[in-house]
Amino acid sequence: MIRLYRDGDEDNLFALYCVVHPERRYDRESWLLWWRWKFRDSPAGPARLWLYEDESGIIGQYPLLPQNIKVKGRVLKAWQNVDLLTHPAHARRGIFTALEKQALQDAAADGELVVIGFPNLAARAGHLKTGWFDVDRMRVMVKPLDWPNVIHGWLKNRFLSGLLAFFASLFCDRLFFRSISAPPDGLSVTRVDSFDERVNDLWGRVSVRYPILTVRDKYYLNWRYGAVPGVQYTIFTAAKDQKLSGYLVLRALAQRGLKIGVVFDLLAEDESVASSLMAQAVAHCKKEKLDLIYYSVLADKAHIKTVRRHGFIPVRAFVKRWLGVYAAPGMDTSLLRDPESWLVTLGDSDMI
Repeated sequence: MIRLYRDGDEDNLFALYCVVHPERRYDRESWLLWWRWKFRDSPAGPARLWLYEDESGIIGQYPLLPQNIKVKGRVLKAWQNVDLLTHPAHARRGIFTALEKQALQDAAADGELVVIGFPNLAARAGHLKTGWFDVDRMRVMVKPLDWPNVIHGWLKNRFLSGLLAFFASLFCDRLFFRSISAPPDGLSVTRVDSFDERVNDLWGRVSVRYPILTVRDKYYLNWRYGAVPGVQYTIFTAAKDQKLSGYLVLRALAQRGLKIGVVFDLLAEDESVASSLMAQAVAHCKKEKLDLIYYSVLADKAHIKTVRRHGFIPVRAFVKRWLGVYAAPGMDTSLLRDPESWLVTLGDSDMI
């Protein structure tokens, strides 16, 4: 049976998360704080969750998170599909497909419907069967800061990894690093704990440059980067004459024995400001002795070029994450299908 979430389902949902992801070793209280932040407390409104239930309990879920996006000058209440779960004992029974069809049918009954997602390969195949379309693969760029550590993460022989690191550093510095212009006169980059009202003005000015992007106002940004339980982001803002010109958000993560600085969001009124913010992010990651900086984005060529000038290496050939979209039948999807119409960063996903 498919039904909507009801108050009190959290205990059964916690059990489902634990059995689907046993490697994460969830603590119930911490999980509950995270669940409430994500599914209940968004400034765009509470999520909608479709649940698949049988006599044993909840064995599948299909959530849609509300997400305000600007499409060609108009703010649209869209949705993001996240956390598709099926109990492993009930795999390959069509639960995913049944939940998706029901959820999209119900959501479309409310009117105009746009759903975005960042599916893995398995979920992407299922989405395409139910009417989703691919926009493009996310562009991924990395900047190694400690070449020996980065290469040793994949090549365990110390001598060979050290030798390869030496030549890789020389080669990539020559191939990918370009001269960077000086910061604009009077621009100051500062680390802050939260976003103030000035970011609303920045959003209003910058959003006209992009046909499609998530609404990045004060309330959304402070929820997304300031209220996640147990998670600390580093926020840099760029300002001139007290007027906000841009911001960058990053977080340090550990993966495969490496310390990685992950850039979650970058928004700036022009490319010189974006470059100044990225330079500050690189300097911060070096100071923190991180091994690598990672940036995933879907944007126009100018944005990509600005980041690459700082020595970031494109690794798109290895990327398996796509931006996918579902639009209600009858909608004009020509703009939604154009990759260069979007500004999408990792912070637009549900990754924390």
